Amino acid sequence: MMYDLKDFKPILVGDIGGTHANFGIVSCKDGRYYLHESYQLPSQDIADFTQAVVDLVEKIAREKHLTFSVMVIGVAAHICGREHAVKPTHLNFHIRTADLISATAMTEVILINDFIEVACGYPWVDKTLALNDVPVKKGAQQAFIGAGTGLGLAYNVWSKNAQTYIPCASEGGHAEFVVYDHFDKELVAFMQEKYLNSEPITWEQVLCGRGIGMIYAFLATEKKYAATPIAHEIENHTFQPDLISQYATFDEQCKKVFDIYVSYYARFAKEVALLTAPCAGLYIAGGIAAKNKDLFFARDFMRIFTRHTYHHQFLKKIPIFLIQDYQVSLYGGAHYYTLLTKDLV
Repeated sequence: MMYDLKDFKPILVGDIGGTHANFGIVSCKDGRYYLHESYQLPSQDIADFTQAVVDLVEKIAREKHLTFSVMVIGVAAHICGREHAVKPTHLNFHIRTADLISATAMTEVILINDFIEVACGYPWVDKTLALNDVPVKKGAQQAFIGAGTGLGLAYNVWSKNAQTYIPCASEGGHAEFVVYDHFDKELVAFMQEKYLNSEPITWEQVLCGRGIGMIYAFLATEKKYAATPIAHEIENHTFQPDLISQYATFDEQCKKVFDIYVSYYARFAKEVALLTAPCAGLYIAGGIAAKNKDLFFARDFMRIFTRHTYHHQFLKKIPIFLIQDYQVSLYGGAHYYTLLTKDLV
């Protein structure tokens, strides 16, 4: 498909996660964003990020006859203010804006947190499911969380003057996991031993994909479950979360893992809700929720989320949504650039 640059000015958007590096050609026309093409690379296969972008830009120029002057890159990493270089949290390469500008025809490269992209992109996707029947309060705050290779968190505050939401980054996914009971305490001790340190375990370490494997491995130490062929398969595949998820509907140990996991997800969501008061919506994104959406519709998620000594009624008033569209970040990167051009971020 050929694109006429007279009709729109596309930008290149990236979403660099611990598992996948997603890129997209995005344009804005008449107040709407359009994703014209997307590309995906395994993040762990990237040795030189600048070269990977150069290769992609050359491919697009060759196949689509398109060039770019602007690139927005969302990165799973701590980004404080305007950064020009960053190392993704779970990857071994660095991203440097100066290198990208030098190696391409682009004049502007912007680095932002990957969940800032989610917070900016959610209005432009259709695949959003409501977990409860609660009205959205106009002009209230919004929060965005999501677990995958890591655990992201961002929130939006409403600007009355600009009549739009302004995104705010957070590293709340790295806050310390809250121990409720003896089981939690024993799990934390097990995880500390596996991570070979005695540092506090974080919410990310519990809720990321590796956390699912850790919960499974910990349950195995209790020897309450039979040594089935499924158990051997999961152990031989180093407790891969996708495999545990695959068997969760009929294997008792896998089912128990996800019962525990969803309860932890609900507890983290509650912590975020109490911190950000997202009466305009708490949005759950990330690959784990998208692949296991039925678990979040189970009664236990909302029961645990709303359980609180003083604020049970407040938590019942928080509308909760699942974002099912993996491209939300690509739309969000483009919208962030729009906000930037208006001096709103």
